Amino acid sequence: MRFEVTAPAEHAGSTLTITLEEPAPGHLFLRFAYRTRLGETSGDPDASFSEYVKSAYHESDVDTVRMIRVLAADTRHPQ
Repeated sequence: MRFEVTAPAEHAGSTLTITLEEPAPGHLFLRFAYRTRLGETSGDPDASFSEYVKSAYHESDVDTVRMIRVLAADTRHPQ
């Protein structure tokens, strides 16, 4: 899946790509890849904000995987 946030005047915009991979039979893996248009090099005024954004994305990823696991468990063990 790919999500793209168009950059309005007050925001840099970003892209999230989630890839489902199967490195070995029966072992599924989600890869979350982000791209922002924020500066990330030291000295860049956007660098600290970029780290904050990446941290927020990571927390969202953790929540997404947690919800997938809950839904998968409910499917295997219906009530």
